[in-house]
Amino acid sequence: MAFEVCKAESVETLLQIRSLMGKLLYRVNETMDILAIEKSKLYELVQEGELIGHNDSPGHKGLRITAESIRAYYEKYIEKK
Repeated sequence: MAFEVCKAESVETLLQIRSLMGKLLYRVNETMDILAIEKSKLYELVQEGELIGHNDSPGHKGLRITAESIRAYYEKYIEKK
């Protein structure tokens, strides 16, 4: 449990730092690392509308997840605990 709390705090810190730097979109692998989820779960969350994804070239690599949707999902997830 202590690891989860430490991980949660570091995720929020990472989002705050990157937000200050102006990063608005995250790659799939970055989002997976931030939320500690598998790729299939990430795509499921995008499909369900829990995360907002953008892809300028559908069918090709390039899906980006908005920082705001990552933050909202994170806050919702933490509130459930």
